[in-house]
Parts: sequence; structure tokens; C-alpha cells
Amino acid sequence: MKFQMTIGKKFAVAAAVLLSLMIVQGVFSLSLTSSIAKLVNTVVTDSLPGVYEVSKVEIALQQIRGDAWKHMALADAGLKSGAEQDIQNWKASIDSTLADYEKTIVTPEDREAYEKTPPAIGRYMQAVQNDVLPLSRDQKLNDARDKYMVEADPLHHAALASVSSLVDVNRRNGEDDGAMALKSASNGRIWILGILFAAIAVGGALVFFMVRGINRVLTIAVTELAQGANQIASAAGQVSTASQSLAQGSSEQAASLEETSARSEERRVG
Repeated sequence: MKFQMTIGKKFAVAAAVLLSLMIVQGVFSLSLTSSIAKLVNTVVTDSLPGVYEVSKVEIALQQIRGDAWKHMALADAGLKSGAEQDIQNWKASIDSTLADYEKTIVTPEDREAYEKTPPAIGRYMQAVQNDVLPLSRDQKLNDARDKYMVEADPLHHAALASVSSLVDVNRRNGEDDGAMALKSASNGRIWILGILFAAIAVGGALVFFMVRGINRVLTIAVTELAQGANQIASAAGQVSTASQSLAQGSSEQAASLEETSARSEERRVG
């Protein structure tokens, strides 16, 4: 027995298929949005703050270098004391900034670069505070300058290099996360368009086959109705013909009876 679906069931199947495609597209879009949001959040909460914090450390190191040279250029003990206090304040700022930065570390590469930075800065600060500034306080300015250039300056460059490596790590992480977000968005756009076109194609195909099926059913129904009407018309024609035959026979019988009656009357009179 050939299986045939009613019109109502065909509409229900079409609606179910289109609704399923819409659900798939919605779930995929939500998943894609969540993935992109996670990558952007990493950039916003890790890479960008990391670059900002490390830049503050780099600025502080440059300020310490400037204060050290200012200390060596000043002759007044009070002014030298003020320069030393500025160096201490900048060092405290560096320690606070690095402590905040450490809380944002999420990758092994970032952790490895960070572990090298505080010791490098510490070696530079030790050379400045223990070797350069005491000579500057004693007004041994040439010795202080020579000490800075020979011992402190290389350590300063090493500390800046360590800080720069942190900047590079955060920059690369930001670029990688940004590239992944763009890639996810591009792939997601392709998938969403694919699902959309699939929904349009499936919906169009379902509508086409449903309309064709409905037309076929209606054509069959109209054909059967037409055949039934023809049969009824034919039967009506036959009934009409029979009725006319009966009427003609009745007329002939009436005429015959009338003729017979007339003859009988003539005989009675004669």
C-alpha cells in the first residue's frame, strides 16, 4: 500500500524541518559568539592591561636612571636626598606594578618572562643604591659616573630588555587572540550563511513538493468530480429519454382509447 501524507502532515513536516534548521543556526551562533567573547575578554583583561602595566615599569626605570644622574649632578645634600627619595618612590611603584601584573599572568610563556624581570631590576637597583649613590653623596662624582657606566648602566639595559620581553609576550598574545577571534568570526560567518542558504533551499524544495503534491491531489479530485458529473448527466439524459418514451406511449394509448370510445358511440347510435 502506497503511503501518502495528508496536507496537514506535510505542512507540519515542513515547519519542523525549518524550525530545526533555525535552532541549529541559533545554537551555532551562540557558540560562536561565546568563543569570540572569550578571546576578546582575554585581550581586554590580559594582553592590553599587561602591556599597560609593563609600560609603567619601563617608564619608572627610565625615571630612576634620570634621578641617578641628577643625584650625581647635584652638589646640595638636600637636593641629593630628594633625588634618592624619588628613586625609592619609583622603586616602590615598580614593585606594586609587578605585583599587580603577576595576578594577570595566564600563560607559561608570560610566567617565564616575568620570573626574569624582578631579579634584573633588583640587580640594577642594588648597583645604583649600593655602589653609585654612596660615591655621589661623598662628592666623588667622577668615580660615581664611572661606576654607573661600568656597572649600573649594563644592568639598566638588561632590566629594560627583560621588561621589553614582557611587552613582546603580551603583544604576541594579543595578536594571537585577535587573529583567532577574526578567524572564528570569518568561519562563523561562512557557517551561518551556509545554514541560511540550506534553510532557504530546503524550505523552497519543501514548498515546491508540497504545492506539487497538493496540485496532484486536487487534480485527481477535480477529475473524479468531473467524471462523476458526466456520469450523473448521462444518467439524467437516459432518465429524460425514458420519460419522453413513456409520455409518448401514454399519449398513443390515450388516443387509441379515445378512438375506440368514438367507434363504440357510433355503433350505439346506428
